[in-house]
Amino acid sequence: MYSGKLILFICLSTICIFTENQAVIGAVPSSINYQGFLANPQGNPINGPTDIVIRIYAEPSDGDPLWQETFGDLLIVGGHFNCLLDSFLSPVFDLPVLYLGVSVAGDQEMVPRQQIVSAPFSHRVGTVHGATGGTITSNVRILGSTNFGWGNVVGDSSFVMGVQDTAAGPFGAVLGGKNNAALDSFCVVTGGEFNK
Repeated sequence: MYSGKLILFICLSTICIFTENQAVIGAVPSSINYQGFLANPQGNPINGPTDIVIRIYAEPSDGDPLWQETFGDLLIVGGHFNCLLDSFLSPVFDLPVLYLGVSVAGDQEMVPRQQIVSAPFSHRVGTVHGATGGTITSNVRILGSTNFGWGNVVGDSSFVMGVQDTAAGPFGAVLGGKNNAALDSFCVVTGGEFNK
């Protein structure tokens, strides 16, 4: 059916995310919308159902895929196709750099692989600065100092929770209350008011 290697022109440089289960408020969407344009070696758009395999790698070339999904008889109209990548394992996106590879109609994977990059607003999840609320439903690891409250003074690798409390020494902690001070290293004040 195809006389030569198909050429893929990616028409979207961003990845759009859709919610698979809207009943779970705040759940991370598990589907990624992927669109592209296919043409034959002469540059003519492909039409009709075509098998496409999409893979994700940690390497720009070589290496084994971390994830893959096969789309049998995916409809292509005027060269354009659209598919939802929806069987992701979340650890794939724990890696800092990923590449997407595409194979069409049983041909070898097209080169070069395309680096997966963020859509502009997805960078917002890189920080909680300015967050007005929400729920964390898993373990949290904080490196550095932590401050819950206002008017607090927090030293290196210290933890303060309360109002106008101070954990001045490294690895100090004030666990609540008001106007408390843990002034030495590894010092802990557990709450109350005006304790040192």
